[in-house]
Amino acid sequence: MPLKSRCLQIRVPAPTEQVLGELLRKIATKENFELPPQVASSIAHHSRRNIRRAIMMLQTLHLKTPNLQANSQVPRPDYESFIAEIAQDVVSEQSPQNLRQIRTKLYELLTKGITSDVIFQNLAREFLKLQQSQSTLPEAIKTEVLKYAVLFEGRCRDGAKPIIHLEAFLARVMALIKGLAMKGGYCRGRI
Repeated sequence: MPLKSRCLQIRVPAPTEQVLGELLRKIATKENFELPPQVASSIAHHSRRNIRRAIMMLQTLHLKTPNLQANSQVPRPDYESFIAEIAQDVVSEQSPQNLRQIRTKLYELLTKGITSDVIFQNLAREFLKLQQSQSTLPEAIKTEVLKYAVLFEGRCRDGAKPIIHLEAFLARVMALIKGLAMKGGYCRGRI
């Protein structure tokens, strides 16, 4: 019998942004630096109510700017910026050469310990952000991109090599964008 079947599973909800902001201010007080309430609430919001992530963001922010001001920018984790760059690359050019360059970026993420689940979630989030902002992805393929993100993430969990499924997902997104462009429904730079 597996040990998990003998254990009682307890689900603990994530703290609210206000509670997380208070926790960050307590940590800052114990570490002997001032944390403005606006920055604490901004970190709590950007961390998506994840305590571990919020503490890492606080640490990074304090290391980059020791004298925090109320208008201090909350840094984005490096891997998220890298994934956003990958999403932008997919949207900007749909070619085998670009996919080959993106493959090396995916390998770099995987070797740094970023799991395929995190990569899929952040890629989907970035594609949705791109659709909502002033640039690139057309609204017409929004549901298709999400459908394929879920499909390839599920296949990745069942499969052995995550790089294959990540690359297949990005190739499919490129094909969707290219197919829409060939139909004349997509003009680069405009939605």
